[in-house]
Amino acid sequence: MINYQREYNLKEISYAKNDAICKFYIETNSIDLIKNIIKEGGYFFIGNTSKTLFCFKYKEIKIIKFISKEMKIYKNLIVVDSGMPLSKLGNICNNNGISGFEKLMTIPGLLGGSIFNNASFLDQCISDNLLYLLIIDKQGNFRIIKKEEVELNYRKINIKILDEGYFIYKAIFKVKRKSFNELLKNKLLAINYRIKNQPQIHSLGSTFKNLSNIKVYQLIDKYVNFTEYNGYSICQTHKNFIELRKDLDILNLVKLIERIQEVLYNNIAQELKGFKSFEEAAEFIYYNSGDFIMNMVNSYINYIKESNNIDYISMYDKNYFLNSDVIISLEIKEWIELYNKLKFVLKLMSKYDNNIYIECHQLFNIFEAKYAILMMRTERKRR
Repeated sequence: MINYQREYNLKEISYAKNDAICKFYIETNSIDLIKNIIKEGGYFFIGNTSKTLFCFKYKEIKIIKFISKEMKIYKNLIVVDSGMPLSKLGNICNNNGISGFEKLMTIPGLLGGSIFNNASFLDQCISDNLLYLLIIDKQGNFRIIKKEEVELNYRKINIKILDEGYFIYKAIFKVKRKSFNELLKNKLLAINYRIKNQPQIHSLGSTFKNLSNIKVYQLIDKYVNFTEYNGYSICQTHKNFIELRKDLDILNLVKLIERIQEVLYNNIAQELKGFKSFEEAAEFIYYNSGDFIMNMVNSYINYIKESNNIDYISMYDKNYFLNSDVIISLEIKEWIELYNKLKFVLKLMSKYDNNIYIECHQLFNIFEAKYAILMMRTERKRR
């Protein structure tokens, strides 16, 4: 099946509903056609565009949507086409007692894009039960890629043995069984979580990627002191969401996103002063934060002692925070663990009103900026 159109306005199929005309728009379930298009070049694959903004008025490009939704269930395997919507995949699996998609099915995307972005929700990730990817590479060759050959990152996968420009047309998952009642319970848990915690507006979902254990909406709440730009507004109930407006120019949404990014990075950039590059600052923080960390932990311990809470004093001592009395540098895993501990104790102790809490909170903000820089560098290295 082929639906082929020239000079096509993507407004008809895009989630954002903005005017953007491409030279060719093709919907197909033909793998052979996609193979030929890849060999010709000048293409861009889309799913249901729930995470895509078309920021052009006209572009000479082939926009391709793979619409095959075939699925086969075997005893221990599921084979699914990448054009399958997650909602439909989840319903089929639920009805067959197969776990792994009952929470992910609340994501408004197709399987292909969800794999490419390593989609996750709550404690479920699309790659959890993945075994193989069936791919057409940039040269037009059919390839079978094992999960072990895929680098799985937050919101992104990387197949190091392939050049960018490949296309995922099928995925094979192992079967994990659960009862229908368990699956239904998990599905309702996911739906209710979204209703309770995410604004019910027309949006692209979470706009910015979280860093390891840092929720970006908290950074926006802390640093960004504006709420709108030329009609587009930051959602006040969850500041990582921006409402889509089909009556407004999409470029103004892009500009709002860029302004938010600039403010966040400028605040974090206070830690970058005096360095020639981001990488140099990250290296310095990684190898030269030992004294700062020791002083901060000691301030925390003094603060805990002033609470006069015997349980807290015995539980949250130096051994709780650190594995050594001397810190030269911490591994990234140790930075993450310390960040979680500091954040937890600060929240726990916030009910005690004194000056040391204020001091600890200020130190935590500095630590968080250092931590964010290290997490950004780690994310860069994964790309």
